Amino acid sequence: MSEAEIIYTSSEVYSRLGVSGSTLRKYSDVLEREGYDVRKNSRGRREYTEFDVVLIEQLVELSKQDGMTLEKAAKMIAKQFGIDNKKEESQGSDPVPYQMQYQF
Repeated sequence: MSEAEIIYTSSEVYSRLGVSGSTLRKYSDVLEREGYDVRKNSRGRREYTEFDVVLIEQLVELSKQDGMTLEKAAKMIAKQFGIDNKKEESQGSDPVPYQMQYQF
């Protein structure tokens, strides 16, 4: 983190976006499921950078399009910014299903 980087609290971000705290958490969770990492402080609370806020704003705008879900919008953003979904990769990397590994 550079010295000039501004960090926003959740309350600052949801006030800026005009949404509730639970809605902001939902937006953050959707992005995190696609591999985006929202920083958390030592108390486990999310801390947002300007880039984080811009991504969330894009997520909201994309999700307003006809037929676009939050999940689809998050996938598009992840692809656009080259965000890797490590969870999806690790689940799909082993050709032998987990249950079958221990049957032998």
